[in-house]
Amino acid sequence: MQTAPDFIWVFLALPLVAAMGVTVALLAQPEPMHLRSDKAQQLALACAAGLSLNYALGTLLSELRWVLIAGGAIAAASLAWALARQPRALAGLLAMGWIRWLLSAALVLGAAGAILFEPLQGWDARSVWFFSARRIFFGDGLVASPGWTNRAYGFSHGDYPKLLPLLAAQFAHVWGLWNEFIPKASLLVLLAPVVIAFMGLARRIGLSLLFLAAGLLLGTKEFLWNGYADTYLCLYAVVGMLYLARWLSTSAPLDLACGGAFLGVAGNLKNEGLLVVLCVGAGLIAWFCVSASARSAQRSLRWPAGVWIALLLPCLGFIAWTFTKQQWQLANDMEIGAGSAVRVWQRLQEGRLPLVAQSLVVQSGAGTAAALFLGTALLARILQTTVPASAAFPALVATLYSAGMFLVYLGTPHDVAWHLATSAERTMMLALFAYLGSTFLVLQAMESPSPARFAAIRQPGLNP
Repeated sequence: MQTAPDFIWVFLALPLVAAMGVTVALLAQPEPMHLRSDKAQQLALACAAGLSLNYALGTLLSELRWVLIAGGAIAAASLAWALARQPRALAGLLAMGWIRWLLSAALVLGAAGAILFEPLQGWDARSVWFFSARRIFFGDGLVASPGWTNRAYGFSHGDYPKLLPLLAAQFAHVWGLWNEFIPKASLLVLLAPVVIAFMGLARRIGLSLLFLAAGLLLGTKEFLWNGYADTYLCLYAVVGMLYLARWLSTSAPLDLACGGAFLGVAGNLKNEGLLVVLCVGAGLIAWFCVSASARSAQRSLRWPAGVWIALLLPCLGFIAWTFTKQQWQLANDMEIGAGSAVRVWQRLQEGRLPLVAQSLVVQSGAGTAAALFLGTALLARILQTTVPASAAFPALVATLYSAGMFLVYLGTPHDVAWHLATSAERTMMLALFAYLGSTFLVLQAMESPSPARFAAIRQPGLNP
């Protein structure tokens, strides 16, 4: 492996992805941004929209070279439009401050060594995500071939979303060869937007932001670099929830666009992402039902065009891949349907509920994270800190997701103990991180000097 070319191609790919989505970001927030954190948020939105657009191209075009050519053309056209219409806003995307840039670079480069220099070893990495990427690479695109329908390859879960495999195959295609290192550069391209999004969540660099970054990135352990998709599903989903929680308080279109874009990437990373999106939707419906202020604040749907694009763009790749799966007759091994309810009832009669609860709540750490959130919220109440009610939104989604995972494991067609032992730690990472996300929002409120600061975050002239 040649180290210098690897790094060069990675850092060329990051601007390309951002350029593909820069039009979406600028349309979502037409007015100039003044806060450095807002500029970081807008840049993160451009990256997330670029990833969804790249996935849509990969599912719609038959050859990798055409995906790359189309992506490059869209990036060039997007930059040209931005330079012609909003040159100052385009330059402002990069003006999030040297502290945020330094912290972002430190976090990304801190993971770069393990990502780029450790070969693929884990079962899911080699046999699911990057095995699919290898088939895309040697097939020169996401096209029908005997390999996708061959029963001998059933272990590779061919029906799983292909956002990560497609990105990995594109890196190998650009290099012109496949090995155990080069395709993992795709993980860095997925990590960078999350780190930039962290910088947009905090109006100032404080202990709450450090808590969030440390809790989420260190909590991933080896799943951050070993090629599993679970970590990136969790990171994108939680970032999306945090921005939606802020939207419930601020009604800012940029918060909604960013939340939708990051959740859209999560929904196209793993099948569990669909459950996350459904839980977020159910959480929003429940929130509007019980909160009169939320209903009045979000009554209007007259959002900027970029918000609608950010919300709908992930659906394009999802629909295209769903149609492709049906055409190729790729089925999921969970056999979700009427038989699932029968299996759930049988497992409950067999007394399997305590086993599932032990794995999903205790061993996964989700229960501890929920207790931490409740304890922090209680402390804020004792200190008479004004905490936005929407701080509980990620925790609400985590609870709904946990309930869904209980049903999934109770209804699994596989042996329950085996299924829990091989996947519970990874699948429940989402609930763990979401509870940490709510804790972050409480800590952030405790750091704020006054409630007036939260209401005035978008006033011109503020530049923390």
